[in-house]
Amino acid sequence: MDVIRKKQIFENQQCIKTLTGHTYLVTCLLSMDQKTIASGGDDKTIKIWNIQNSQCIKTLTGHTSSVWCLLSIDQNTIASGSDDKKIKIWNIQNSQCIKTLTGHTSSVWCLVLMDQNTLASGSYDKTIKIWNIHNAECIKTLTGHTNLVFCFILIDQNTIARGSSEKTIKIWNIQNSECIKTLTGHTNSVTCLLSIDQNTIASGSDDSTIKIWNIQDSECIKTFKGHSKSVWCLLRIDPNIIASGSCDMTIKIWNIQNSQCIKTLTGHTKTVWCLLLIDLNTCASGSYDETIKIWNIQNSECIITLTGHTDYVTCLLSIDQNTLASGSGDKTIKIWKFD
Repeated sequence: MDVIRKKQIFENQQCIKTLTGHTYLVTCLLSMDQKTIASGGDDKTIKIWNIQNSQCIKTLTGHTSSVWCLLSIDQNTIASGSDDKKIKIWNIQNSQCIKTLTGHTSSVWCLVLMDQNTLASGSYDKTIKIWNIHNAECIKTLTGHTNLVFCFILIDQNTIARGSSEKTIKIWNIQNSECIKTLTGHTNSVTCLLSIDQNTIASGSDDSTIKIWNIQDSECIKTFKGHSKSVWCLLRIDPNIIASGSCDMTIKIWNIQNSQCIKTLTGHTKTVWCLLLIDLNTCASGSYDETIKIWNIQNSECIITLTGHTDYVTCLLSIDQNTLASGSGDKTIKIWKFD
């Protein structure tokens, strides 16, 4: 699609729905199908929404503190992690909590599905736990970090990488609960991780750099410098191109092969909090400046700025090629359509 046509499409954008019901900020979003999404909130609840009629069709209650993350297990089952230190497994059809996974001693901030019977959870208690979903049993606890763990990713079914405030990335063999590699080089907290391939990951840091790592030999093979403040989020565009969002209010596009920043996207007036890939030449960014921007990556142009939220944008979700959802500190979820 040519640039002019794409710009016309995005300029025809509109906020087609505003979903209201949460009483505090919306922390996370999860797509169920093309007409149904789930949201977690600082109000301790999970809400299931029909986005066609803007109705909240279910409210899942049971957590005693903020819900920080959601995970789809199958079409009728989701998991939630909370500030109350628990993970809950929910049957959406009857709104029942069917399992509660207990063991963490601090907030659960991240969930990853390993297979239909196994999930991993990250917590501010400095551990990652591996759970059998069906019997609610913790089958592994990965320890080793001495400070807060900020991020983790699944590299393959037996390997996890996690970054922490102690400036390192640790690579874990899940089967034997062994830390097999420690990647050192950052000079401040590791804030985000991104899988490039089975032997390569990227990391963003409060030291304002992005590093590319060869996991097999524990080597930092590239360091990208260009941001002037913390890197908060990373996005894979293709096997050789990644994007980074920063507290310096910019998004940078990087060529991994030659370590060059090939584009800098400017326009936000506060921290870039989240990034979403729409297609290979288009991405969206959510910011503390209360806006969402849609970018043409090729020419560094902001195609459109989506305004309407009255507080910072916390999360973005792709529903289909022409529809995205945004959650905000203003307690609402907005659905945006591009005709």
